[in-house]
This record gives sequence, structure tokens and C-alpha cells, in this order.
Amino acid sequence: MTSLETEEKKSSYHRGDLQQDLIKNVLSHLANGQDIPSFRFLAKELGVTHPAIYRHFKNRDQLIATVVSHSFKELREGFLASAQKAEDPAQKLMDMTEFFFRFFTKRPGLLDYMFGHQYETLKENCSIHLSADPVFDFVASIVSQLPNPPKRPDQYAVNLWAQGYGFVCLYLSKRLPRHAPNDEAALKMLLDGIMFSATGIDR
Repeated sequence: MTSLETEEKKSSYHRGDLQQDLIKNVLSHLANGQDIPSFRFLAKELGVTHPAIYRHFKNRDQLIATVVSHSFKELREGFLASAQKAEDPAQKLMDMTEFFFRFFTKRPGLLDYMFGHQYETLKENCSIHLSADPVFDFVASIVSQLPNPPKRPDQYAVNLWAQGYGFVCLYLSKRLPRHAPNDEAALKMLLDGIMFSATGIDR
């Protein structure tokens, strides 16, 4: 990008545009398994001034929290859409699990920020809880619709969530090469496990 193009881009940004472009840029880094870059690096990539980013986010943690909140909302929207595909609650869980798997295998760097040790630095941010809690609540609501629902759907939903999260972590860290050599084989294994946990049916 030439200096003239950079200046034109700097002057063309509206307030909402830059914020959304920052989120998209960070997500693209996470999709490639990269860490979230510094503000200075992001400014250079987007062709804006370094201080321009501080007009939207006071620090890197606030930017990360915004990206994580955005991702929880996207995850919930995906769950809602997936749950509309079938009437059977067990199949709803299967479709939601497939969305979960594909969501994070396309964004491997995001998993740690939403659920792993990186989340520990963000968990006090109330915006994340406001975005994350509805996701868990929706999973619990589907669990409560199973033919023989557990007494505590919320706790059972956490167990299913842990099962899916743990499996995806193992797969992304290449700990399942013999059993799951590719995405489709891994997804089938995960779906079979979730189905057995939810219904006792061994597919």
C-alpha cells in the first residue's frame, strides 16, 4: 500500500467501520492459528494511525474482550440456526455439535481465548458473561427437551460442553491422528460420543 493510499484509507474510516475491521482482522489472525497482534501491527495492517485504534479500545485486553464477546454471539446464532434443522432434541444437539466443531476448526486460535487459559485474563469482563451465558443456557434448554431429561439440565449441558471442548482441543493439538486423521473422521467420532452421552445410543 502506497503512502497516498494509506492516507486515503485513514481519512475514509467512519467510527463504526474501523471497530468492525479491527474485529475482523483479529479473527483472521486467530483463524490462521496466530496470536492477536499489537495495536501498532494492527494499525499498519489496516492502514490507520496507531492512536486511531485507541479511540475505539483503551488497550489490547479490551479489544480481545470485544472479539470474544462477538464470537460468543456468533456461536449462539449458529446454535440457534442449527437447532432449527430438526425436531428431535437429540438431533438438535448433533447439529449444534457439528457447528461447534466446524466453528473452532476454522478458528483454532480462538478456542483458547473463549475457554482456555487466555480466558482467565478476561473473565472479569462483564460483556463476556453477557455474551457467554446465553450460549450455555441455550444448550441446557435443548438438553431439558430430551426424552429422559436429567434432573439438572444445566449441569448435564456443562458435561456435554466439556466433552465437545476437550475433544476439539485434542484434535487441534493433533493428539488423535490414528483415530481421527481428518476433519470428517474427527467430527463423526465426536458426534457418536455426544449421541451416546445424550441418549445412550451407540451409533
